[in-house]
Amino acid sequence: MWLAEGVRAEDLLLSPDLPPAEAHRYLSEAGFRDAPRADERIQRLGEMVADRERLARLLPSLLAAFGPSPDPDLALLRLENYFEVSANRDALVGFLADNEGALEVLAVLFGSSAFLTQLLVRNPEYLYWLLAGRRLEAQPPPDYFRAQCRGALQLQAADSRLQALRRLHRREYLRIAAQDLLGSAGLPAVVGQVSDLADALLGAVFETLFPLEARPGDGFAVIAMGKLGGRELNFSSDVDLLYVYTDDSDPARMTRFARDFTKRLGEATGEGRLYRVDLRLRPMGRGGEIAYPLGAYRHYWETGAETFERLALIKARAVAGDPELGAQFERHARRFVYRKYLDQAALEEVAWLKQRSDREVERRDARQRDVKLGVGGIREVEFFVQALQILYGGRQQRLQVQGTLEALDRLVDGGFVEPDDYRRLKQAYVFLRDVEHRLQLAHDRQVQTLPKDEKELARMVKTMSGGPPPDLPDFLTRLTHHRENVRRLFRSLLEGETSSGLPRLMLDPRLETETAVRTLRGQGVRAPEAMWEALEQLRRAPAFPHSPARMRNLLANLLPALVEHAAPLEHPERLVSRLDRFCEALGARVQLLQELVEEAESAESLFRLLSLGEFLSGTLIRHPELLDSLLAGPPEPPGRSQLESYEAADSPATRRALFKRREEFKLAAWELAGGETQPVRRQLSALAELCLQDAGRDWCRQHREFDEARWTLFALGKLGGRELTYHSDLDLVLVYDEGGPGPSPPAWDGMVRWLKKELQTYTPEGPCYRLDFRLRPEGSKSAPATPLGQAARYFQERAEGWERLAYLELRPVDGRGEPIAPASLLQARPLTPAELDNVLHLRRRKEEELAQETPDQADFKVGAGGLLDLQLISRVARLRQDQDTLAREDLKTWWDFLLRLESTLRLQSEHPTSKLDREGESPELAARLLGLPDAAALWERYTQTVRQVRATCLGFFR
Repeated sequence: MWLAEGVRAEDLLLSPDLPPAEAHRYLSEAGFRDAPRADERIQRLGEMVADRERLARLLPSLLAAFGPSPDPDLALLRLENYFEVSANRDALVGFLADNEGALEVLAVLFGSSAFLTQLLVRNPEYLYWLLAGRRLEAQPPPDYFRAQCRGALQLQAADSRLQALRRLHRREYLRIAAQDLLGSAGLPAVVGQVSDLADALLGAVFETLFPLEARPGDGFAVIAMGKLGGRELNFSSDVDLLYVYTDDSDPARMTRFARDFTKRLGEATGEGRLYRVDLRLRPMGRGGEIAYPLGAYRHYWETGAETFERLALIKARAVAGDPELGAQFERHARRFVYRKYLDQAALEEVAWLKQRSDREVERRDARQRDVKLGVGGIREVEFFVQALQILYGGRQQRLQVQGTLEALDRLVDGGFVEPDDYRRLKQAYVFLRDVEHRLQLAHDRQVQTLPKDEKELARMVKTMSGGPPPDLPDFLTRLTHHRENVRRLFRSLLEGETSSGLPRLMLDPRLETETAVRTLRGQGVRAPEAMWEALEQLRRAPAFPHSPARMRNLLANLLPALVEHAAPLEHPERLVSRLDRFCEALGARVQLLQELVEEAESAESLFRLLSLGEFLSGTLIRHPELLDSLLAGPPEPPGRSQLESYEAADSPATRRALFKRREEFKLAAWELAGGETQPVRRQLSALAELCLQDAGRDWCRQHREFDEARWTLFALGKLGGRELTYHSDLDLVLVYDEGGPGPSPPAWDGMVRWLKKELQTYTPEGPCYRLDFRLRPEGSKSAPATPLGQAARYFQERAEGWERLAYLELRPVDGRGEPIAPASLLQARPLTPAELDNVLHLRRRKEEELAQETPDQADFKVGAGGLLDLQLISRVARLRQDQDTLAREDLKTWWDFLLRLESTLRLQSEHPTSKLDREGESPELAARLLGLPDAAALWERYTQTVRQVRATCLGFFR
């Protein structure tokens, strides 16, 4: 009897005498929960085909494939539906029998996803396409999706193109999902394909619609954000987009196109929809325009953008439209994101954003079930990675990537994440994203929350790739393990370990403002209320990787030195703010504060520099790597190779300005640390020469005829005497040999004008130098450039005494051909009595008209006994060859003091100054830098010096 031999799968269709109980037992053992219903469905399948025996022969393989399905009963029901819509069911049976693996594919798809089932039921032919070739195993070539889209773009009508693209989207979605569910593609390959498909479809829709709206010259680009920007798009994600157009495009036309583009992507049709579009990441969110010109984005980033927008723009990537405009957007976005090193407000913002997200999850009672926003979820991994990217990405361009996994790989390669932490985060991220995909594939909905129903959850667990967990408890154990690892690492980023023992001023959160202000006032702070407010802000700043409490402890140790430098300031809070900004720029707040606590000399140097104002502190904050130069000793003289090694951000002018600002900073730092003023001035002069020579080379490269001519660029004044200081103008004269080959006189004048423009143009680092050519022969009456013969005749025949004194500092700093000797222009002969009287008359006029001294303000340059007096004595003595006067030590001492005073005052300002106030912040700071106790001592030293200088000057010229 057949019963003694056991039940076979074929018997379900071919043995009418098989007792139902035996059939049901067989199906239960095969994995079906509702065996009677499964038996009914198998019988219906038998009724649908003409060759029942062939179906029966297929049945063992069918049950073997469907039994392990995530939901065998549901898969069998969906198979029945698929047979119902198939045009030739017997051919389908033959296809399933002849194609190994076909039944396994259907079992997985039907048992995992209602949406994928709908795709196959709607388009039964997709099964044959899916199993052709190696579509379920192989990864497509790089240009595969765009090539597929090109076929749709061959259609004439826009609507026909869009419908073809929607069909392409459905078919490729099915293929990628099948690869994912079958485990033939890992997470990077799956999300990469989903993203590349979106890129291609967005590009094809753009190519279809933009020509219908655009005019010649219009430029428009589509920028992907979020998961699409990072090439890690989910199956059912919205696409986060930004729209940008060129500044000269018509806003109304571009807005119309943006609205139509968005509508066409998201509209539901008989062929489905392409993508839901989310535009909330645009400036001003829902309240903003749907599209903006590039200039508007840049302005918004510079003036109104929040920290969370910097995080979001990490993933900005151009995916459609004008490629050059898209590249420009990406470049400017990177500058906004990575221009500053991570300010701790960004970490606070990460914590705040996560807290806000937590509150929303708690409101939905999904804190433990939401794999994206819940505890230890996907968002915490993303925030962790993005925070480190902003923190270190400014100096490490390798970290400036959009994808989470790629960024995590680069963080561990660069030593920013420990290998064990990297492994835990990566495993958790892949696992959680896999769960998210399973949730979304079920019904093509954007969900991240685990189902409450245990049976539904168990079904989802069986769809996990890489081999399903043995059971639901094992899955939940793994899920908990991964989430705990993520939460611990995320918290360590934002909070870290705490420390105790902080002084009350910095530690006690209940400290009353009145007490704090009284303490600061007792320590001599001129504006204690403002400083306390700034300190409160500073102590509340988060610290990475340690806690805010740890940071406050370090600040408490630094407070005496900080207060000492802040006390004389009218706005002490600015020093605290600069310190905070510098910490932000450096991106290592705790490490810096720790070093300052341990190295008092470092703290002294940094606080001294930050107290001087924006001239030096602004440079340091923009270029925090210059911190090392504060204690580096005398810098090496700047050389041409150093200048040429600087990369131009925008132009040669920017390169020179950046080089000058950085080298100038190094010299200032050394001088502030006690370096001698005269060597600093020589190096500042050499720095100016390098920049002039570099500009001269640029000019000659553009105008080759100047390389063949004979000319010399002379320096006068402070540059000529190698006594240049901060903010000094460059006094110059361009002399050319009109007797040799070379350009015409107008061309020489053009060179002067070009040099002035090139070196005076504004750059992000400010102008390089201000150039002054007014000391040329004949002054403003003459052409900007001077012929050699004219210059020689002028000095032989018409030059006045004061000009001969000024030209004693004449020194060549650039040129071509045989150098023009200064002696060929001017003979160093003593002044006649009449010439000397005229020089002294001019000196008195400068003192009366320019100095404008009062009892509370002096002018150390043109005032009585100032630098001009000493300069006049020196130059006249040189013409007289009066070696005794030139060798006087008192003159050298006075000269050195006034030069150092000039430096200390100019280091406090972005502009040149020759004024010394008797009281106030500036003289207090200058006194400290000169080693004097206070402003009163400085005023006394100054007045004593200038009285001696004036007395000596009067005696010398009597």
